[in-house]
Amino acid sequence: MSFIIQAAASGGTITAQASTAMTGNKPVIVNANGTVDEVGLVVPAGFTQSATATTNPTANSNAGNCNAISVGSNTFVIVGRQNTTLYPMIVAGTVSGNAFTWGTPAVIESLACGLQMGIAYDSVNQKVVVGYSTSGSGQRAVVATISGTTVSLGTIATADATGSTSPVTVVYDSTNQKIAYFYGVPGGGSQNYARVGTVSGTSISFGSSTQINTVGSVTYTRTRGTFDSANGKVILVGAETSTRISSTVCTISGTSISVGTTQQIDTGNFQGTYGPLFDVCYHAAQSRVIVSYAVIGANNNFAVAGQVSGTSISYGSSVTVDTTQQYESISCCYDSVDQAILFLCTSASSFGKVNSAVLSGSTITLNYATAQSYGSAGAPSVLMYNASSNRTYIARTGNPTSSSFINVPYYVTLAAAFSTNLTSENFIGFSDGAYAAGQTATIEIIGAVNDGQSGLTPGQSYYVQLNGTLGLSPASPSVFAGTAFATTKIIVKG
Repeated sequence: MSFIIQAAASGGTITAQASTAMTGNKPVIVNANGTVDEVGLVVPAGFTQSATATTNPTANSNAGNCNAISVGSNTFVIVGRQNTTLYPMIVAGTVSGNAFTWGTPAVIESLACGLQMGIAYDSVNQKVVVGYSTSGSGQRAVVATISGTTVSLGTIATADATGSTSPVTVVYDSTNQKIAYFYGVPGGGSQNYARVGTVSGTSISFGSSTQINTVGSVTYTRTRGTFDSANGKVILVGAETSTRISSTVCTISGTSISVGTTQQIDTGNFQGTYGPLFDVCYHAAQSRVIVSYAVIGANNNFAVAGQVSGTSISYGSSVTVDTTQQYESISCCYDSVDQAILFLCTSASSFGKVNSAVLSGSTITLNYATAQSYGSAGAPSVLMYNASSNRTYIARTGNPTSSSFINVPYYVTLAAAFSTNLTSENFIGFSDGAYAAGQTATIEIIGAVNDGQSGLTPGQSYYVQLNGTLGLSPASPSVFAGTAFATTKIIVKG
């Protein structure tokens, strides 16, 4: 096949046969046979999963939701409350492939705590911060030092002396190297509050409290949070007593925190027996916040991507991840190796399901039409991603009638890593329209101005990303796309 080169006022174009369907104004590569394709990722065949369960053998039963975090490359820390005493507990484990080695779960404090505990990793100080609430001693926090499977606890600090067993969420702000501590207190409309925590050695201190703005001034009964590193903002997502799910953009400055306008995401019944029926994670490559949530009345699990601008956040269209009744828990995480989002939902009966998706702007595209089942996981569960092994592990709380504190029954991983059709040499330009497979496509090549973009910064250089989007930083391989001429225009390779 031969190219037809045409002159254009804004630069050159070529025509070639589209090998597969192509979207307008997307980066294009030329294949070895002379056909053209849109730059994108190749979806793996499916998930693989472990054949046997790995269980923490220590006899401390736990009913309720657990929370987990990755510490370094091969270490996880899980927190949850003990079933009979309701004491807050913590355990650390190391993983090699699918083999976990667990330490002994430790009681953080001999006080009954609320169901939802928060956990964050301060990567600069290499410390884990755990937050929890107590009815008699207020909102508490402790700094934990992790060495292998050994947990050493520092001095317990009080963030707020007002007693309650409301949900606690803690998020690490890597830009300011601070901890955002979110909690609720009784009285005064039962509002949610935030404080800034500063880690020093094995202790943590807090600044003054700030009330969180909620839609209709209704308290969040469940919360989750994440950090937007591109914008330097902490995002708090919460379900309200009026069955709304909303989010708030928070900004840390020194030991103070300010909040933007709360943005409603969806309405529905989000109240869960054991924990939040929603979760949030951050897609670093796309600089987007991902929220996964269940609407019980609609019997659906949804996901949506949000983009932060200043102190507000706007969301794209939601997609349906799964259509299953009786959800027990929802979790999502970011696979940094494959630049994918993984979703998990568990039912109140006997199963768990996983799916994955790619992201382009604020558009979430699920990889599989049907979420895939894994084993038996009726208990509330949470995803834990490990970049070193490129595996996502599933931690779940123990059944109240069992003798285990935390079970880690499975790992799930994409059957093969995502691959891309982009190389360091095959990018030729942008499609000027949408084309079906086999159609003759017109491609705007070097020197042309593609005017179908959005959200560009004039004067900035942009690079083609592995999934076909544009970014300010090079991917691997590094492919220069061009220079933005306006918010909607880019000079191809210019």
